[in-house]
Amino acid sequence: MADLQTWAYRAAGGGEMMGGYRQQEHDALMKTIDELSKLGDSGDNHSAKAQKVIDQNGALPPSEYKALLDQYMNQDKQEYVDGNNQQQQKKLMDISKQGEQYNEWVNFRNKFAEDHQDGKFSNAFLESDKGKFLLNQAMSDEQVLKQMKCPPGVECADENNMGIYLPDYKVVDTARNEIDRMTETRDRWASHERGTLIGNKYNNPDMLNLAQSEINKNQNVIDSNPQIWTGLSTLNDEYDSWKIDEKAQGVIFSAGQTFKNAAFNSVPEDNIQFDVDSARQVAQDTIIGPHSMDSLIYDPMIGKRILYQDLQDHIMGKEKEGGRTYADFIPPNMLMEWDIDGDGEIDGNEAKTVADALLADKNKDKFGKTLKDKYVENYYVSYLENQHNHGLNTSRKKKDDDDEDNDDDTEKTGKIIEATDGSKVYK
Repeated sequence: MADLQTWAYRAAGGGEMMGGYRQQEHDALMKTIDELSKLGDSGDNHSAKAQKVIDQNGALPPSEYKALLDQYMNQDKQEYVDGNNQQQQKKLMDISKQGEQYNEWVNFRNKFAEDHQDGKFSNAFLESDKGKFLLNQAMSDEQVLKQMKCPPGVECADENNMGIYLPDYKVVDTARNEIDRMTETRDRWASHERGTLIGNKYNNPDMLNLAQSEINKNQNVIDSNPQIWTGLSTLNDEYDSWKIDEKAQGVIFSAGQTFKNAAFNSVPEDNIQFDVDSARQVAQDTIIGPHSMDSLIYDPMIGKRILYQDLQDHIMGKEKEGGRTYADFIPPNMLMEWDIDGDGEIDGNEAKTVADALLADKNKDKFGKTLKDKYVENYYVSYLENQHNHGLNTSRKKKDDDDEDNDDDTEKTGKIIEATDGSKVYK
């Protein structure tokens, strides 16, 4: 409860701000929502596009071939004519390699479209910035392949190779992290200025302006849409990491069966108890350690159940009659600050906000674990406990049924008769 209360607070912006900072955060949030809405309103039907790519065996759109032909007839042709024998041989090799890479992109598009239609991609990938971008690029009807050109006088391994330009997520993530860091710093300084914290070291509006300036600078980096050329070999190397971790699904099922069978095969005299330490070790070493954390959170791992959705359901209190309200988490005088729609209840959108904040928290406890680490571990330990209890209850029910059957046999007449072989049996 304490963790969720903390994140109900953080997800809402952390209380009052000084001056216009709350409005600035609101404006930034509205801008993000507006951009996401535009993505949703773009009319893109990825399933229809994927099927079209499959029907055409990944064939590239005419614009892609036209761009290649223009390159051959203009730039490549002139470079070949002007070159010496060695340069001409290299140009022919480059052209041949480009043809191979165009075929590689055809195969990539077809594989990508098939895996999309078959539901192979992780929800974490599909909902990520990179996943959304690649969905559009891999199934685009426009030219996306670009030739890598090194700066003059600089040699690079991928020169003249074909690839695509992706947003530079490392630069963007660095800027986002810096915004988070400076926002926290700014809010802390604002608290000093209000006198709510001890000391007056930062009792200076210039310090707040300095922090806000750094936030704005990093936001400008994000808004500039930095891009980086990415080769097809890199995309192929990353490909499997975009898919649902099916191995994890098998491991989780197997671990559950092990705990269930151990309980089922026990006898009452054993008084078998759920070994939480053993289960925690299995969760850490067998389930979480070797597998994709994102897939464990955002994809169906236990039948059709998804941890991310279960977390939102828990925050909304679906297991609680009447659901959960903000009063379960936060002080009444702060309800208006956090309750997005003002009804006092935690609805789906608000639960998602809190869940996202919890999973994004980077703070670690003394054991080096984040809130996400602890929740994922406890989630799968709980699954193993449920399997243990299921096996135990099934075993006891079976024994009770067997005992009842034996009792029924003896109570039919209560008389002992002699069988034809001379043995005595109950009738």
